[in-house]
Amino acid sequence: MIPQIKAITGAISNVLGKIKGLRDDIQPGYADNLRQVQADVRAIKERLGIR
Repeated sequence: MIPQIKAITGAISNVLGKIKGLRDDIQPGYADNLRQVQADVRAIKERLGIR
């Protein structure tokens, strides 16, 4: 039973690693784009006098 649990746990770790890699491939620079959008929204609000 314990060897089976270890095998499953190892497989889960491998799958999580692959998912994280896929996320980076699908959304490269996502954080940078989000920061740019936030900066743009702040600039628009400042121009309109909204705080």
